[in-house]
Amino acid sequence: MLAELDADEIAAIVKLSTTRHYAAGKRIVAAGEPANSLFFLQSGMVSVKLPSGVRLASLGPGVEFGEMAILARRLVLANAKVDLLSAY
Repeated sequence: MLAELDADEIAAIVKLSTTRHYAAGKRIVAAGEPANSLFFLQSGMVSVKLPSGVRLASLGPGVEFGEMAILARRLVLANAKVDLLSAY
């Protein structure tokens, strides 16, 4: 997602960012919530599951998530929960 940005553009994004730490088992976003954050996973593991419990993805460091709902201007469709201590 950031591959086409230059150093100044990335620096601008970093200035707007906040690092958050979540413990294992903590919910990051829930299905049905308004989409208002884009997450860049720095460490740990995150599970993305539908409300039915079907796992859509297991995410690790270097991955972003949350962009689909923001770009589509819709509610979050899946739950994201921390599997291992994570920083965003």
